[in-house]
Amino acid sequence: MPDTLTEAILDALTCMEEEEELVITTSVPRQLAGRIRNRIANEVPIPPISKTELTAIRSLIYRAVNDTRFFDFEMPTLTGLTAEEFNDLAAKLPIE
Repeated sequence: MPDTLTEAILDALTCMEEEEELVITTSVPRQLAGRIRNRIANEVPIPPISKTELTAIRSLIYRAVNDTRFFDFEMPTLTGLTAEEFNDLAAKLPIE
């Protein structure tokens, strides 16, 4: 069963073709829309993460990194990021 994002992409492609902004060169435009959806899904979480959830993740990262009982000398090996890199990551997340 097609999902909402695939349907939205297919609708946009169809509208663009009808307005002569785009020429779809496949006999299966749904397959094209599905490939675009899959590529987007690699970059954007589906379902999306809300601002509230991102703010909570930001707080959790700061709290974990600043607690030496939790974020000890092994944590960079376990997670792949140092405390400083986690701080930089948390700074990229929104504050609600």
